[in-house]
Amino acid sequence: MTSSAACALWAAMRMHRIASNVVATLGQSLKLNEERTFLTMLRDEGRRCAGTFLHDQGADLGQRSSFDPDGLLEGI
Repeated sequence: MTSSAACALWAAMRMHRIASNVVATLGQSLKLNEERTFLTMLRDEGRRCAGTFLHDQGADLGQRSSFDPDGLLEGI
């Protein structure tokens, strides 16, 4: 695949992001936490965020991106 073909594939992608302020505030050490209550909290938070995303951005799915990754790439 040529680089122009790869760029065309990236340009055609529709990007979305489901984010959680709760998960963003968790420390690195919690990555090793396998307690049921913690995992249940993560599951419930993921479901809550997915529901919010679908409510707010669901119409964009398959139509257009609802996320611009340029902000994540700043400073790289």
